Amino acid sequence: MLRGVYASASGMLAGASSQRIISNNVANMNTPGHRAEYPTLSPFGALFLQRTDAGGATGGFPVGYTNAGTRVSGIHISDAAGRIHATGGQADLALDGAGYFVLEGDQGTVLTRNGRFKVDADGYLASAEGHRLTSITGLLQVGDGPFTVEEDGMVYAGEQAVGQIAAVNPDPGLLQRVESGLFRVSEPVDTDGGLVGANFLQGFLELSNADMVEEITRLMAAQRGYQANHTAFGVQDRTLDETLRLPEGV
Repeated sequence: MLRGVYASASGMLAGASSQRIISNNVANMNTPGHRAEYPTLSPFGALFLQRTDAGGATGGFPVGYTNAGTRVSGIHISDAAGRIHATGGQADLALDGAGYFVLEGDQGTVLTRNGRFKVDADGYLASAEGHRLTSITGLLQVGDGPFTVEEDGMVYAGEQAVGQIAAVNPDPGLLQRVESGLFRVSEPVDTDGGLVGANFLQGFLELSNADMVEEITRLMAAQRGYQANHTAFGVQDRTLDETLRLPEGV
């Protein structure tokens, strides 16, 4: 009985975590560059049961296996492409294809798909949080005048080339979210620029790669799973309570 209580409780915890993760996808549906996250659910492990005789010694007759519960063992970050939206903004950039922009800031090197940049007080292209966009040779300083970005990532301030935007395409399994829209990888970032199959689009933004219909469906499934485990937990709790009230020897 206690194993069933633990299994139901773990299912409730996993369901609550799943709802939180999926709700974040829904909340960021219109956030530029948001990468949807999905929980990976795994069992704690199966327990092998054997019959015990009256003396307490284990017999040789196996009863079978029972599941010890469910847990969120990891979070998968989707690398699917989001919808490209035209803005006309000079500092708005989108990556049409695989890869991430590389930023430098107080937290070191971070990656993002959010191409909503600005020109900071020193003339560098930077994110809203102040992380500066990098080129394959350093930071990108465009000054206070007009600038253009070619599809290969070359940036021109007027007629002068100031650098080629750096972009990397790490294994999604190595990405670790550090804050909204920003990621870090667990190994050094090699900025190669000019990704094969990816173009840099000026005046566009990539929106979230989450699909509203799919997210609501996932959220409803997680809620129903939580409710089912909550119901099972309540039934077992009441059964234990009644068992403890039985007279001794019954």
